[in-house]
Amino acid sequence: MTLPIDTDTHDTMRNVTLHFKLLTLFAGSATVALMTACGMRDSTRAGVPEVAQCRQAAKAIAPSDFDTRLTLLRMRADAYSACMQEHGYVIDEEELERRMLHKEQVKNSEPLGGDPVFILAAYREELRMNPDLWRTGTR
Repeated sequence: MTLPIDTDTHDTMRNVTLHFKLLTLFAGSATVALMTACGMRDSTRAGVPEVAQCRQAAKAIAPSDFDTRLTLLRMRADAYSACMQEHGYVIDEEELERRMLHKEQVKNSEPLGGDPVFILAAYREELRMNPDLWRTGTR
């Protein structure tokens, strides 16, 4: 004796399985597309190659007994910036401000993080010595 198979239930389960497979395929495709787009975003913002003379100019600034870390960073960033400008490069102010805003938001969101003013000031000087933020030409 065979039991009758309810075709409505069988069709419903087949539809659920098909929809689940399609949803999985769509989610996977969307994830790959998103990862590709995010990966390409950084490559479009490539800066200039490292200029050895400018890096050496920054490292040539020797610390004195009275310099704080921030003062030394500022003097080195000034030397690096002056050298880069002599080579015909300009800093991308918009990108600098975007990165600073991001760092400020991250630091301000830390519970019990304190005032990040010194961290942000040092980060700004480090960014000024980052060749990724420099572009050719004038702006």
